Amino acid sequence: MSKTKVVQTLTPGICDASFKGSTNDIVDFQHLPASCTLTQLSPAASNPFPFSPAKTNANGLLYIQLPLPNPVDNVTISVGAGDYQFLVSCCPGPLDATHTVHVEDNVSAQGQGYKPSR
Repeated sequence: MSKTKVVQTLTPGICDASFKGSTNDIVDFQHLPASCTLTQLSPAASNPFPFSPAKTNANGLLYIQLPLPNPVDNVTISVGAGDYQFLVSCCPGPLDATHTVHVEDNVSAQGQGYKPSR
């Protein structure tokens, strides 16, 4: 039986401390203010940025400015299984800090995240 990935659209709040997803899932952040930036932690070599499409800032770190300028673009999870931290610039007080996405393995014994192809 072959398996094909079912891409999900995730809807975490922009200030949620953490959320779960899988590689290639679409992330539609909720409760966005007029402007918000997701930024890679430094040093970049030991902190992969979990999302795309990303640009590089003057310090060599990847970032995404939300909302995206083109409404057809989506933020997607672009890394494999693991825990990835990133900075969020627009949350109040202590929530304006490091956030985590837990990326789960796309293949499991139960086939979660997949559906059989016909």
